[in-house]
Amino acid sequence: MPTVFYKQLNQALREQNREALKPWFSFIRLIMSGLEKLPDASGETIWRGISEVIGSSYFDNMTFTWWSFSSCTRDLKVIEPFIGLSSTVFAIECKRAKDVSDFSAIKDEAEVILLPGTNCHVKSSSLLHEKLYIVHLKEIFEQEQNKLQNEQQATAIATTILIYLSSFVKTASDTAVQSFKKQIKLKWYRSIRTFLDLVNNSDVTLQIEVSDLDNYDWDGDSRPDHVFHNVKIPPYSNVKKRLEINAKSSSAISSMRFKQDGGKDVAF
Repeated sequence: MPTVFYKQLNQALREQNREALKPWFSFIRLIMSGLEKLPDASGETIWRGISEVIGSSYFDNMTFTWWSFSSCTRDLKVIEPFIGLSSTVFAIECKRAKDVSDFSAIKDEAEVILLPGTNCHVKSSSLLHEKLYIVHLKEIFEQEQNKLQNEQQATAIATTILIYLSSFVKTASDTAVQSFKKQIKLKWYRSIRTFLDLVNNSDVTLQIEVSDLDNYDWDGDSRPDHVFHNVKIPPYSNVKKRLEINAKSSSAISSMRFKQDGGKDVAF
């Protein structure tokens, strides 16, 4: 079980403000020098289980960097106590993870540590159950990561659909609704990373209701009824969520209604 010390160290490693790491420098230098003397688990598949539904944040061919010390295992059975029906399982093809099984508090866990700064490539991300994901990762070196990122920038479309709601709140006009639908249709085309950013620049609170969607059309938890339904947008603020259609679906339909106090509801 992770200790408070372990959690605080990893939190500091994940901070964008690198100044937060200064108090940890001596310890990190000490533990890294020790880990470097241990054998690599190169070429093996290791496992990590998290009791959170975060699989939809990892899409095919994505590259990212894990900045924390991450405890993994060679034995898939070891992660069973850490997961349930609402969890994420990582299968990681590793290159420089460190075998710490001889020093682990629980010898039978076949523990392997991923070092801070580990670069990963998402080979696939699958929804096995309603809220159980398995994400297949491959550890890559920095040169490989740079190459993949350059390829993605050349071929992939990352889209943020930015919708200002004040005109809908005030007028609820058919023209505004048609413009909204056209913008959604155009910007969704060939997108692998789409975010819908709803900006309430009016002086009333809006509550979102989502209905009329097909489960097949949408990808996992990145669907309107999971991320937007019953969400309230206070005056002069915004809500931004990721939405992705199923890769095998040519279109995705849903209805979104904005409810306002003392005003006309608007539906799309």
